[in-house]
Amino acid sequence: MNNILSLASLCLVASIVPLSAASTVIYTENFSSTTITNSYAGFIGGNQGSNVAFNTWVGSTEASITTGALRVAPSGGTRSGGIILSHETFAATGAGSYTLSFDVSAYSGNPANKGMVTIWSGSGYTYGNSVNALELAFSSASLVGRGSATASPLGSTTIANTDAGTRKSITFNYDGTSEVALFFGMTATDWVHPVVNYDNIEISHNAPVPVPEPSVTALAAGMVGAMCLIRRRKARMNG
Repeated sequence: MNNILSLASLCLVASIVPLSAASTVIYTENFSSTTITNSYAGFIGGNQGSNVAFNTWVGSTEASITTGALRVAPSGGTRSGGIILSHETFAATGAGSYTLSFDVSAYSGNPANKGMVTIWSGSGYTYGNSVNALELAFSSASLVGRGSATASPLGSTTIANTDAGTRKSITFNYDGTSEVALFFGMTATDWVHPVVNYDNIEISHNAPVPVPEPSVTALAAGMVGAMCLIRRRKARMNG
């Protein structure tokens, strides 16, 4: 009887305690051997400017890869480096919740200057003689839809001087079909001009937490209740 009661109790506890959500890393970048192409803007599709390749780093002239990190050092205004990831990057995990994580490995300059990291989704571009394009706008750290192409923000965070030496993260939802753009930037508004380094970039898929079937919980609870009732009756009879 005690063994049965213990087993039923364990079933009830197991059905109530949530299981830990597993995460799957789908993209990493540590800038150990990566290069960056500098341009005032980059385009996916359309005929408005130079097209860039998916999954390659591009950015304004103030963005460079130095000592194994993405370095952004504007002398005025907003500048950024970024990448547009093809939907194929997310093919194995599909739509759902994701987390972008990265290190702010260095930060210098006037504390009034702020950095930013932004995440965008885009779709509707076409190649060839067309105005339908996705523009990587490095002077605003944003993705812009041209023609019938559309772009939407998925998440962002501000980087301050106190973030130097820390790891930051942004959680965002992905629709499963769009391209995803990441921008890592800095805005210079006050002297001394700022410098920020970004490193160890990672995107992971957040698997949903399993929810126990109601029937399992009900069965376990019923077993515990029945065993307790039997034990009480036996106790009365013996008394």
